[in-house]
Amino acid sequence: MAPRILFIHLAKTGGMSVRRLLCDEPAVSAFDCIHHLQLLRFRAGTMHSRSVWSSEQLGSYDVAFLMVRHPLQRLISCYRYFMAGGLNQRHPGRFPADAELQAYLRAEAPSFAICCSRLDQVARRIDHFRPMTFWLDRLPNPPASLVMVGRQERMAADLSRILPHCGSTFDAARVPHRNSSAASVGQPPLDEGSLHLVHAFYASDYQRFGYSHSVGQGL
Repeated sequence: MAPRILFIHLAKTGGMSVRRLLCDEPAVSAFDCIHHLQLLRFRAGTMHSRSVWSSEQLGSYDVAFLMVRHPLQRLISCYRYFMAGGLNQRHPGRFPADAELQAYLRAEAPSFAICCSRLDQVARRIDHFRPMTFWLDRLPNPPASLVMVGRQERMAADLSRILPHCGSTFDAARVPHRNSSAASVGQPPLDEGSLHLVHAFYASDYQRFGYSHSVGQGL
């Protein structure tokens, strides 16, 4: 019997690549995915249904897994993505909600440093900016008999470890390229005050996943 799989898709951690990989894997006939407030059900490589999820909807899973990412790098990716228009970078004019979020961010956080000073406000408006633990703490604990965590920074190696538990033979060369959608916004490195605000806002992510505060900023 094929394992019952739940993929927990946290924003800006390479989740779309993982979903494509699962959909393209013949050995994975079905899996469920939680992405923020949505429950996505995939069958035979295509999305079968989408709904607002509740704990009552979740089945009994054999394997649940997720990818995480360094909090500062994840924040930078979120900021670049929405400042560049979100999904409208690839499909102009088709996603008015992302255009609204772009306008909001340009008005309320026109620089990355300002964004860091308003993270609580920005995260209330744009869910992607919330800490990873915000979403995980809303799930049943544990969500499956086996729960596995990988890191976006070593995606191929960690998927090679995780996916055999999902019934899939795995070739690391098949990991899809992550979307480098948002070009650099050209911001200077963060000052110590801004870094302190980032570390404080994402303190639970740093602690739970063991990330260092000293990783390069990448802006």
